[in-house]
Amino acid sequence: MKKMIPKKEAHDIPILFVHGAWHGAWCWENFMNFLSEKGFACHAVDLPAHGERRGCLLYTSPSPRDRTRSR
Repeated sequence: MKKMIPKKEAHDIPILFVHGAWHGAWCWENFMNFLSEKGFACHAVDLPAHGERRGCLLYTSPSPRDRTRSR
């Protein structure tokens, strides 16, 4: 997770950025820089298997070969 906390927070509610497919938290850096300069605390997550968490899957489904072997 990337965090950008302003030196002086002008707003009580933080902003959470969530990326779409084939992206990571890195895609929000420009927005986070801009908004943190305006006093917003910003956070951006890397979803499993994206960004810095590439290769990290929480769930893997069995392959077709695995499904047919169990029969």
